[in-house]
Amino acid sequence: MGEPTERDADAATQPAPDSLDGVWHDAWSRLEEAVRRRQHPYRTGVVATLGEDGVDARTVVLRGADRAAGVLRFHTDRRSSKVAQLLGDRRVALVFYGDGVQLRLRGTATVHDADPASDAAWEATSTMSRRCYLTDAAPGTPSATPTSGLPPALASVLRPPLEATHAGRERFAVVSVWVQSIDWLHLAAGGQRRAGFSRNADAWIAHWMVP
Repeated sequence: MGEPTERDADAATQPAPDSLDGVWHDAWSRLEEAVRRRQHPYRTGVVATLGEDGVDARTVVLRGADRAAGVLRFHTDRRSSKVAQLLGDRRVALVFYGDGVQLRLRGTATVHDADPASDAAWEATSTMSRRCYLTDAAPGTPSATPTSGLPPALASVLRPPLEATHAGRERFAVVSVWVQSIDWLHLAAGGQRRAGFSRNADAWIAHWMVP
């Protein structure tokens, strides 16, 4: 990320862990807390995929972090370009930053759209979030005018009634990312620290790196 700015130095209020086990705990604790707490800086992260036009990136909301399995999850519209890209090439990269710590993760993605995992996620999704999947056209469809894409009856309804959200189920998908590597970077004016983790079968290999 280059040199730490004054803002970065202020953000890294906690000292860097002095052990690789401590770094591992720090990384996953941030991700787990982001799933629970909306205001956490890791609640949203950048996801990069590969498509016919090259690399593509966008922000997604982190919905799940399973430390034991090494899996992250986010939700998406199954009609979106990211799903088409992931079905063509499962490789994916994610970046999170906040409180002076950057996490870069690489892995392979699986799209769930008609299975128990996606059914359970849909049932747990609020009507306000389900509203995102009620657009008539797919995300990214060109429009002659500014539009939310929602049907007129729902355009001004922030929390539609439950029965009005059922149509969104067939457009809803869960993406699970089987993390294969983690790059952890702690930014502080007093000295940066960096560590990496790579998956080897069911084990993780950890090492310090030069920032």
